[in-house]
Amino acid sequence: MAYGMQIYNEDNSLAYDSSSPGGVFVQFVTLPNDSTTGTNIFNLSSNYNAMTIQLFIVSSGDHDIYLQQGNPESGQNPKIYWNNTTNANFLRKPTIIMVLAK
Repeated sequence: MAYGMQIYNEDNSLAYDSSSPGGVFVQFVTLPNDSTTGTNIFNLSSNYNAMTIQLFIVSSGDHDIYLQQGNPESGQNPKIYWNNTTNANFLRKPTIIMVLAK
C-alpha cells in the first residue's frame, strides 16, 4: 500500500498531492464485537469533510458497513455506518478498516 503527502496553500487549497490513487492513510477503525444491534455510527474527523474517503477492509468481521462522504458546505463529517450481521447472543468477530483520504 502506497502512502503519500499533501501540501496545502494558505487558503487551504491543495498545492501538491503525491498520494496513491486510494489516498493518504488516515487511521485504522476497529468496529466492536459487542452485543449492540441496529445501525451504529463512527464519525471521522471534520478535517476530512472536503476529501474523498476510501475504506479498505483489513479484517472482515460480522459487520455490514456503509460510508457517507463528508460535506464541507453543510459541515457534515464523513461517517462509517455499520450493522452487526449476527445474532446478539453470539460472540462477534471485529471488523478492522483502514481509512484513506484524498
